Amino acid sequence: MLEQRQQPPVPATVARMDEIAESLRRVSQRIDEHNAHRNPEALTSARIAKLAEEVGETSAAWLGTTGMNPRKGYTHTRGAVKAEALDVAVTALALWEHLDGNRGRVLNSLAEHVRYLDERGLESAIGAREARPDVRHEGSRAELIELLNQQAEGWHHLANDRLQREALDGAAKLEAGDSSVQVENTVYEVTDVDSTPPPTAWSGASGEAPITAGGCTHVVDR
Repeated sequence: MLEQRQQPPVPATVARMDEIAESLRRVSQRIDEHNAHRNPEALTSARIAKLAEEVGETSAAWLGTTGMNPRKGYTHTRGAVKAEALDVAVTALALWEHLDGNRGRVLNSLAEHVRYLDERGLESAIGAREARPDVRHEGSRAELIELLNQQAEGWHHLANDRLQREALDGAAKLEAGDSSVQVENTVYEVTDVDSTPPPTAWSGASGEAPITAGGCTHVVDR
């Protein structure tokens, strides 16, 4: 006789979707009950303002993570940014509940909306990419390498490792003698193809960013 395997227990930290929906409903209802004496339109406006406030706190946490504010320096971590992003999500979902009369239906609506966005994206991704115009940067080899290095550092600060790597690879190919490279939907074409490639691309290490030499011509292919 085959022995029936037991299913692994669900972690205690994983809540059922209906439990989460009920929690969101209660959160929204408590806020409404606490402010029941206020004008309904003013209450809704305040809920929307709260959402904007949470978005602002997420932006502030990201600035603190990157240390972009020279006066404050590094004050946050990526974990803090993620926590603030969750505050944005909860505030937005509770706002939806408020607008729907606190009936506990927000996650059903969210699931339908995410499914719609996913299906729409799958249907239009190829066509949209083909219809999107490619941007072409034309200039000297040195100018384009400096431009790619600057963009690589920008992607580094935005924590986009993929585009940072593509920009660095593009700069390295130009240094190696290629006359044209493509990063995402942007083409970088050297106009002085007989020029000697300059040394070393930005490696992603800390330090000052290269200074743009200027003079690049920006052409959009339609």
